[in-house]
Amino acid sequence: MKHKKTACKKNSTSKLFKTILSLVMVFSLLMSCSLIFTGCGQDSDDESTGKPNNDDKNNASKYEGLKEEEYLQALESDNLGTLVDALGEVYDAFLEGAGSSSPADLSSGAKMDLTLRLGDDLLDMLEQAVFGGDIGDMSFLSKIDLNMDVGFKDQLEKVQLGLDLNGQKIMTFNLLMGLSDYVMYMAIPELNDTYLKFDLCKMMGDASVTDMMNSTAQMSAFAKALPNAEALTAILDRYLNLALAELDNVTQSTAKLEVNGLKQDCTQLTLKIYEADALAVAKSVLNAAKDDADLKKIIEDVAAAAKELTGEQIDGNQVYAEFKQGVNDLLTELNQTGETDTQDPIQLITYVDKDHNIIGRKLSVFSEGKENDVFYYYIVSEGNPFAFEAAFVGDARGSDDVKISGTGTDKDGKISGNFTVAAEGTEYVTVKLEELSAESGTITLAPTAAAEKELELDELPFKKLALQVKLGDGIELNVLSQSKLLAGLALKISESNGPDLSVPSDAADATDSSAMQKWAEKLVLDKVLKNLEDAGVPNTLINALKNGLFGGAQSGAGTMVQQNARFEAA
Repeated sequence: MKHKKTACKKNSTSKLFKTILSLVMVFSLLMSCSLIFTGCGQDSDDESTGKPNNDDKNNASKYEGLKEEEYLQALESDNLGTLVDALGEVYDAFLEGAGSSSPADLSSGAKMDLTLRLGDDLLDMLEQAVFGGDIGDMSFLSKIDLNMDVGFKDQLEKVQLGLDLNGQKIMTFNLLMGLSDYVMYMAIPELNDTYLKFDLCKMMGDASVTDMMNSTAQMSAFAKALPNAEALTAILDRYLNLALAELDNVTQSTAKLEVNGLKQDCTQLTLKIYEADALAVAKSVLNAAKDDADLKKIIEDVAAAAKELTGEQIDGNQVYAEFKQGVNDLLTELNQTGETDTQDPIQLITYVDKDHNIIGRKLSVFSEGKENDVFYYYIVSEGNPFAFEAAFVGDARGSDDVKISGTGTDKDGKISGNFTVAAEGTEYVTVKLEELSAESGTITLAPTAAAEKELELDELPFKKLALQVKLGDGIELNVLSQSKLLAGLALKISESNGPDLSVPSDAADATDSSAMQKWAEKLVLDKVLKNLEDAGVPNTLINALKNGLFGGAQSGAGTMVQQNARFEAA
């Protein structure tokens, strides 16, 4: 029986892993669903001119008179082009950060607030399990805040880090870093108002700092050699359309999709991709690439930057010549490929509504003439209500390995609904969405009764567990037990001018043993202990900290002085 139970646990773990993977899929697909339904309700006219917007992907005039293959190619170009644009935005943000010639050029700031909340049930368990119930009230841990304010201005980085317990400030950490002279100042005001000064050029050596600055400049030069986002997306769009142009084995018909009791009429576009079609796509792309002036410039620019970065003798013309030769060799190999077996294609069915929105896809493979589904998703609507289903098919018999299904409503671009995630026919997770959009809303994931039993979650001390994600003014991740907060983590990030800090005139040189001795003599623990007391930390714990961790602060400071004296002597 023990061996059997172990095998069951292993199988359950495998199913749980599949379920977790599927949650990523359901979130991304449901967000796509939100965008689709929001787009359906938008006017296709330009608000500023009142004229038709030619960039609107749902503008019916774009698709009028197109043949089956042209219609599918136009739809895919528009939808995949949206993904390319999103990639371009991410890439542009990377270039903006990496392309700065030096950190000293930065002029910006941000605030980050990270809050950990612990519920009463978890605090009670901690009190009993960790301290045996002898520590006293643990409510001071109900809210732990870590807040950080960072600013860059006038070649100076300013950082202020604060720790709060139960709404009470405990400690503050201040740091200033000169981005041109590499001198750092650091202080914890609650312990000592005097800053410590660290001259990194002295401590690390001028050569090390110079190497670090040169490395930053070289990496910046390399980033600047990369194509900008507009050029990159233009290239991707061009090759995407080249590939789509070769996919012309398309048939068009009418269909009716039905999911969870909802039905919708649509157009069905069936694309079959044979091995010969894949070869045609590859040849088209390679033929374009071998004489692409844009690719030539990118390769030569990157080679020049790599030469600067590594110091090696890299010839951009030679690198491009090798690239072109490689493309020609591959084309020769493809052209020598003989007749291919065209009996077993890959099939992609695309379902399109009357407004030219893609509302479903089904990917299948053929083996000896028999069709086997691999993946599908459908979004069916009847007015406001919609039904959603997506599945990865596990085997050739057509049984669903992982399936997500449910119904919901979309109001003003905000989705609400209930969905289930099943693995091998058993429902393991429920997903509840509440007014979810890209900017706000709530997602709650909870195991089903079957999952609790099979994964032995019912043996845990906390019952009816659920994971809740809240989007809005930041993001919250909460673990619930019987609908009550067990533990939660919230993150908020906002713009800032940085903390109000300035370079001190009386900092203690960390390499001067005499200065460090005077700094250590000014260490005061009373403020921190008083702050802990005001936060509600029990006296028994404060005394333990005072006699234990804080009791060695003075000797610790003396050790620091001794270490710096040895450094100075060296």
